[in-house]
Amino acid sequence: MGLGDILGEGDGEDVFVELLHCNLIVPHHQGNCPHVNKFQVNPWVRKNLMPLLQKDKKQLFGIYSQIKTSSSHHNDTLYGSLTLDRREVKLCDEFGFKSNHWKAVFNVNASYLKFGLQWMAKMKYLEVLHLGRWPQHSASHHIEVENEEFLKELEGQKCLKYLSLRGISRISELPPSIFQLESLETLDLKACHNLETLPNDIASLRNLRRLDLSQCYLLDRMPKGIEKLTELRVLKGFVIGSSSKNPSTISDLANLKKLEQLSIHIGSGAVIQDGEFESLKELSALEHLKISWGVSDIRYNDMQIILPSNLEKLHLEGFPGENIPEWLKPDKLPFLLKELNITGGKLKSMDHGEIYDKDRYPWLKIIRLKYLKHLNVHLTNLREMFPSLW
Repeated sequence: MGLGDILGEGDGEDVFVELLHCNLIVPHHQGNCPHVNKFQVNPWVRKNLMPLLQKDKKQLFGIYSQIKTSSSHHNDTLYGSLTLDRREVKLCDEFGFKSNHWKAVFNVNASYLKFGLQWMAKMKYLEVLHLGRWPQHSASHHIEVENEEFLKELEGQKCLKYLSLRGISRISELPPSIFQLESLETLDLKACHNLETLPNDIASLRNLRRLDLSQCYLLDRMPKGIEKLTELRVLKGFVIGSSSKNPSTISDLANLKKLEQLSIHIGSGAVIQDGEFESLKELSALEHLKISWGVSDIRYNDMQIILPSNLEKLHLEGFPGENIPEWLKPDKLPFLLKELNITGGKLKSMDHGEIYDKDRYPWLKIIRLKYLKHLNVHLTNLREMFPSLW
């Protein structure tokens, strides 16, 4: 999740390029790898900025830091962004940090969060609330809140577009106030390991474009209502579980015509109806698809899947079969597919017997095979099957 997720589609890339152009961020190289996928604040900027911040007596209390990234005046009130960069943070109206001053709050380093009474309820102009773990932080970065009452105070937030609770522990359910956020476009619940259920009220988030439920391991079903989120572009962590109480199925997703990214997790004891995965062909805008199997069971080897025609990237994780399934053979794959990732599982062979023209994957540009301890690959056959890789 990056700037584009927070600022909106199309805006993030422009801001990112501008930060590079101004030399405020610089590439972060790891080892001798020539590829760059991480950036950091220019050390010179940090070195010269921190002395200025430390001159402010408010910083001496070690409560939190404030960095104003934008400002405008409305009724003599200054709006900006609040950055939380201390290990323990208490958000309250002390030291002049009035709650109604902020349009965005970012947690970049805090592990323990406390909220003053009604502090969150007063933030009437809040648009971005990122309290969760940043994507580059490891899963060991523990985030804990004193209690979950602050979530109830979100009721009435008319401007909030982005909410991230990623990696925050002890959140077992979401209060009704979350589903009254009529402007919400991004809801990030990734790695909320205690989250057990999602109510059908999720259907009320009609403007939602991104929903991330991945690594929420206690979720065993999806609520009815997800199929009504017709503005969704990204849906991660869709669970097929064993629960029979009003489950949402893959077939229900056929209504999400704008969906571009989808990840599906097949849980232990999952109930899959005949032809359920064939409905994926209805997702004409889908470009990235990930399917993961949480259990190795031969019952899931012969699932019939019809991939969308515009699919560009396919990731299979924990595939339980030993041989390439019928739906993954060259004549079944969409011609726009450029990348294939197979991670883990019991796959032993990628051969289809003798190599013929119809058994090649000439359009694939990238293939990643990881953690496949049973796979026996003959390099000569692999080069024939994937001629565009060399």
